[in-house]
Amino acid sequence: MQTKVNYSSLAHMYDQLMGDAQGFEDWMSFVQPFTYPNMKILDLACGSGELSLRLSQQGFSVIGLDLSEAMLEVAKSKDSHHQIDFRLGDMRDFDLKTTVDMVICAVDSLHYLENIDQLHQTFTCVKRHLNDGGIFIFDLYKKSFAEGFAEAFEEEGVIDDLPYHWRIEYEQDQLIHTIALYNQSFPDIESHIQTLFSVDEVIRLCKRIGFEVDIFNGLSEKDQDEKYLCVARKEMER
Repeated sequence: MQTKVNYSSLAHMYDQLMGDAQGFEDWMSFVQPFTYPNMKILDLACGSGELSLRLSQQGFSVIGLDLSEAMLEVAKSKDSHHQIDFRLGDMRDFDLKTTVDMVICAVDSLHYLENIDQLHQTFTCVKRHLNDGGIFIFDLYKKSFAEGFAEAFEEEGVIDDLPYHWRIEYEQDQLIHTIALYNQSFPDIESHIQTLFSVDEVIRLCKRIGFEVDIFNGLSEKDQDEKYLCVARKEMER
């Protein structure tokens, strides 16, 4: 038995496991009012590339950055026309050698940061890559939603003939995901820990770094109790 991180074993089945194509369509609907033609967009923690692909199909110039090589390989395999600039990198400290008009960090990816200091690092790095007036859009779990996992959630199933077991539990302001994949009776186990952040401390952090921020409830009616959507605009340099 081996415990892994960074979606090394899960990458090839991530989309089927999450099964959230509608969620990405909801993201596109939310983002659309903040876009304009020929925009350059960074999909931060792009994962399997589902949002990057949709943005590219709308005619935007897209960079997709992720920490997992395995997930990037999945993302690249979907980009048959090689329109997207996929890159390996850490959201806390990356250098694109260019600036962008918008940064999107979707699907609760910021919660993989361990503490407020790492969040500060990430927001500072994002700001450095945004043009003046550029927009940073991200989501945050509501604590009340996360606390619902105090009684652990468990799911079992089979994907591509591979049995899996997925457990989510809430403990001390963290969501702990444990996913076991059973291959020839020897499980590969991936553990993912998501840290919760208070929306108030995130707003204060944004303002301190130099963002004006607006907060929305959820992408759609069905997840208004689950997440905040945050739209932070980089203040114009004086």
